[in-house]
Amino acid sequence: MPREAENDQTTAVWGLPPAGLATRRASISVDHDTSCMSSSRSRAPSLESPRIRARSALGWSAAILREFRPTTGDVNALSLLASTGITALLGFVFWSVSTHLYAPAAVGRAAAEISAMTLLAALAKLDLAHLYPRFLPEAGIRSRRFVLLGYAGAGALGLMLAVGFVALGFGRHILSGGATGAVIFVGAVVLWVVFGIQDAVLLGLRAAVWIPIENSTFAMAKLALLFALVGAGAAGLFLGWVIPVVAGVIVINVYLFSRLIPRHEAISAGKSRLPDRRTLGRFVAGDSLASHTTVLTRSLLPVLVVDRLGAQAGAYFYIPWLIATTLPVMVWSVSTSFLVEAATDPGRTRALILRSIRLAMVVLMPCAIVLFVAAPLILEVLAPGYASHAATLLRLVAVAAVLGALSSLYTTLVRLEARRIWRLAALEIVYNLVLIGGTLLLFGPLGIEAPGVALLAAAGVSAAIVAVPTVTRWRALSQDGRS
Repeated sequence: MPREAENDQTTAVWGLPPAGLATRRASISVDHDTSCMSSSRSRAPSLESPRIRARSALGWSAAILREFRPTTGDVNALSLLASTGITALLGFVFWSVSTHLYAPAAVGRAAAEISAMTLLAALAKLDLAHLYPRFLPEAGIRSRRFVLLGYAGAGALGLMLAVGFVALGFGRHILSGGATGAVIFVGAVVLWVVFGIQDAVLLGLRAAVWIPIENSTFAMAKLALLFALVGAGAAGLFLGWVIPVVAGVIVINVYLFSRLIPRHEAISAGKSRLPDRRTLGRFVAGDSLASHTTVLTRSLLPVLVVDRLGAQAGAYFYIPWLIATTLPVMVWSVSTSFLVEAATDPGRTRALILRSIRLAMVVLMPCAIVLFVAAPLILEVLAPGYASHAATLLRLVAVAAVLGALSSLYTTLVRLEARRIWRLAALEIVYNLVLIGGTLLLFGPLGIEAPGVALLAAAGVSAAIVAVPTVTRWRALSQDGRS
């Protein structure tokens, strides 16, 4: 493409007037000053005309809003953010309603069964949530087989984990319905595996707009079934989760395999850029180690707080910690969406990363600032009496989330360079060792604030580790863009 057109495309990423347009305006101004060329140019307004000065006085923000056009990456990122918000809100409503309709024992038993199901499914998915956004855009004619193999492998692993969970007696105190309930539980784990993976497939096919629709429909169906199955106790609550999953898996996969995947294969012209099995296997192994390390650490910390500081401190700790796990998901939603776009069009990687940084900061910074400034008020509204105990912890969590954004950028770059995925695993191990070790060391002097300080330290250590390689890779992308 011509250099001027390339510059226009790059600056349009930021929603600014294209460089070519600015050049043409400057050219008009010069012609006007010399006033010796042609009458048409002599009538053109200069950059110093009152009209231009007035527009400048309004600021560039108006120009950005006027020129900005959302891309597919923007839509996918905002769709994931919407899905996260809708799922969290309707999940809160689900459990609030269930406490009014069902006995406490039934709610507790169903919550334990659902937690076991989701944990086993998360382990079985082997972090395919990152595999498909990264490689499905490159799969081309092999897309159908690529997706089916993922479903089969993760589903088989989920089946083995669920059968082992039941056979070893881990579910004897939480599963409802005897032998029939055990069979339903095993089937539910497999379905939940596919239900989670299909969102990654939608994202990899650049169709994330369907994810919030799918998840909101699922959540509303659960709410409706709460009332329909109220007489079944804990088994009814669990079935209220499982039945909508069956419908969601059928509907989404019919759409995937009849419409989206055939269309994706058709535009590939019979080609595929999918790496070999060894590269894919290395990616899954490294990324799964990184993700599972983080999941286990985030699950362990509330247990450590209760064990060392008591149940009351655990209650004060939990709400800020929920927020601590939510803020990174917001950044993940943005970075993963643009990972798909970069895998689809590697030549635009630098421009896409710039755009993802901008969108992530637009989403993250206001949330972090509000949490930091209004921490006591927020805690008082959510949980009266908690502000005096957990406000500092919430502020530490907000600062750590901003500091962790650099690591998120590095993570995206590593996933694009699939052969270096073990660096990501190593980074996550260091991060979580600092987090757990720092928390244990600081419990004595700091109490409930220890995990917050340790989280901030872990984010700082990670940022220090990735700073140089991130800058190095960024310079390489800049040189590639000029070559």
